[in-house]
Amino acid sequence: FGLACQVGLALDFPTIGVAKRRLFGTVEGDKLLGASGEVIGAILTTGLGRRLYVSVGHMISLPDALMVVRRCTGKEGVIPLAIAHRLARTKLSALSRIT
Repeated sequence: FGLACQVGLALDFPTIGVAKRRLFGTVEGDKLLGASGEVIGAILTTGLGRRLYVSVGHMISLPDALMVVRRCTGKEGVIPLAIAHRLARTKLSALSRIT
């Protein structure tokens, strides 16, 4: 139960988990398996050869989550994640100047 699930439940909105590295589970081919062998995610290799770990968050199936992530992937990686990362860096920089 990751952050995508928590946010999805709190907002009652579909969410998808995407990570640049494996946070949990074992890799078997292009699947990510949980402790009891159930599929908990999938590995998506981008056009640039980067591996993304995709999991359902809330109110979405794994095939649909993979489709959305594929459509949001560009040269920077997953575009929404790249934007969020840039914004977080800007805010962190601004906060560090205040203190």
